[in-house]
Amino acid sequence: MIIGHIGVRKGSKGVPGKNFRPVCGKPLMDWSLDQLFNEPRVDAVVVSTDDEVMYEHAVKRGALDIGLRPAHLATDTAGKFHVWQHALEVTEAITGPATAFLDLDCTSPLRLPSDITNALDLFAAENPDMVMSCCEARKNPYFNLVEPDEMARCMSPSPCPAAFWRVSKRRWSMSMSAWSMSWHRTICAAPKGSMTGG
Repeated sequence: MIIGHIGVRKGSKGVPGKNFRPVCGKPLMDWSLDQLFNEPRVDAVVVSTDDEVMYEHAVKRGALDIGLRPAHLATDTAGKFHVWQHALEVTEAITGPATAFLDLDCTSPLRLPSDITNALDLFAAENPDMVMSCCEARKNPYFNLVEPDEMARCMSPSPCPAAFWRVSKRRWSMSMSAWSMSWHRTICAAPKGSMTGG
């Protein structure tokens, strides 16, 4: 069971309502929703949001009805990982255990379907803890809080919650997350056992 996930928060300080604004004829979030619905290996699609309009739109399009995101996960300081944890927990209560959790950022309408296919293929072939899309940093690398160590393992310069490491050791923790609206052509896998931390 592969769960496809999109997180869309109502509040945006930079561009209010950006996740539901029209982009080339459809709401921004629909570019990612369409990719999840069109990927044959995705068994269930969920949208985590605190916005009733976006939530109803997603459910009408075929996303599972998992309810609105709790208020403590709808702030601009709420971590994405905790949003994933919540979405996974409520989804598994409906679908049963997941084997992979595929997260797509809503703000990446230029992502190609082949990026998702390649990530899923890599995840199936290499059996890593996690797969993530990436590109050469155009800003300080601590913005994304990930750096390689001397063995090319992905490390966080600040400790992540202990639950993250438990999550990554369960095989469903696969994230295809594009960090910005740019093209992301490189897909890397964290080798099994390479995710270390607190």
